[in-house]
Amino acid sequence: MAIGVSELDTLINSLDHDGLVRYVDGCCSSRDWTELLRVRDTCRLANDSGRQMWPITTLANYRLALHAPAEFAVQALDETNTNFLFGPLSEVIAQHHSWDDLKGHLSDVHIADVVAHECGIRGADINYNPTLQVFDIPHTLQSWEHRYQPPVYTDAGVQHDPPEFNGELQPLEIAAKANVVEDRDTTSALRAVIEPWISASNGRAEIRGAEGGVSEALASIGVVRARGQNITPADAISLITWAGSSGGAHGRRRGMASGRYSMWWCVVALAGLTDEWPLKPDEIGDITSEFTWWQWDAYETRSGWRLQIAVEDPTDGVTWIINAVDTAI
Repeated sequence: MAIGVSELDTLINSLDHDGLVRYVDGCCSSRDWTELLRVRDTCRLANDSGRQMWPITTLANYRLALHAPAEFAVQALDETNTNFLFGPLSEVIAQHHSWDDLKGHLSDVHIADVVAHECGIRGADINYNPTLQVFDIPHTLQSWEHRYQPPVYTDAGVQHDPPEFNGELQPLEIAAKANVVEDRDTTSALRAVIEPWISASNGRAEIRGAEGGVSEALASIGVVRARGQNITPADAISLITWAGSSGGAHGRRRGMASGRYSMWWCVVALAGLTDEWPLKPDEIGDITSEFTWWQWDAYETRSGWRLQIAVEDPTDGVTWIINAVDTAI
């Protein structure tokens, strides 16, 4: 279905985006990946010369990563202009491609490491020891991490709903007062999970530590009425990972590999062990099981992006609470 170069030039020179979108669709329908790659490269060159072809370059590149066979799909990863994609291409490519199919085509160690993490999050057993590590945690899921629910990418966008838990939220007691605990490392680690919700979107967040349990933690952020329930450590880390993967309503999505790493670092910070990093993976799992985890809200309608959890460290007698909300409005 290839068209001549002069015809492609005509589409580009006339800025016929609709025609180019239809052509990209046709390449995907006929599985003509060589031609789709040519359209991507030609539009990239045109964009470099001042013609606004970045939407077509982005579209063709995204479709390559999502649908093309591994040897073509990995060529999408060399695209540097990814600001307008639905998510990082390392995450997109892992949806329909296995690590075994991809690894032989990945020459960039930095990119390969991130892709390996994305494939590992989807349950692959990864045997890969790169000379450069982007995230210095194991690629393969640990026994204390239950399977995460990865996002679903389609031609129209990406869907990644927050985890849902069994049980009902029950009214929680709010303490009359709270003694706030100051800890810069823990505050920074928890805030990093939802930073794009604030810096690149409409979000707001309150993060605080308090002496005592969840009642004191709620009081420390001024909540007067709340409900909640205990959740398992696996559910809690799944929720933190979901939040850390997201960019909120308008921020750029970071991907599951980044979200999972943020979760590991949060656990270490909550335990006050950042100076001892890296810890053994089983030690991280033991820490998560020693904490008491809560999901809570203040009777709001559960819409938009929310991370409302509390984690109690019974050993230190301190509870940390996150109240982060973002909306599309």
